[in-house]
Amino acid sequence: MGVKNLWKLLAVTGRKAEVAALGNKAVAVDASIWIVQFIKAMRNPDGTMQANAHLKGMFLRICKLLSLKVRPVIVFDGAMPTLKRKTNEARRKLQTRSKANVKKLAEQLLRNQIKAASLKQQEQDRDRDRAAAGGRHDFSNPNQPRAA
Repeated sequence: MGVKNLWKLLAVTGRKAEVAALGNKAVAVDASIWIVQFIKAMRNPDGTMQANAHLKGMFLRICKLLSLKVRPVIVFDGAMPTLKRKTNEARRKLQTRSKANVKKLAEQLLRNQIKAASLKQQEQDRDRDRAAAGGRHDFSNPNQPRAA
């Protein structure tokens, strides 16, 4: 979720810097952002998340910073703020509803496809029956049994 308009607020004093230029300085790092990045980015060839991606990623990135003489200060958030918790709950509810709607639509689509296939088969059966009758049309009541 983050802080809205944080970069606008920091734009006055903030400036981009190369990581190597931060040597011999302490740099605060938001652990939760890194963890999410590693979980999303570090994937196996089949697309599944690598085991312990967050730990591997944190270790490698911290080693890189230390090799550049940057002293990382890893910051872990405290408890989730009420507003963020409510936003996340609303997102989860929306996601649950969306999944239910997708499932419902998929079932309806499947029913419609089955119905269309059944109607097509009935039409083919009628055409075959007409061809077998020598092109004669039978307009008798289809609900009554036919005489052999």
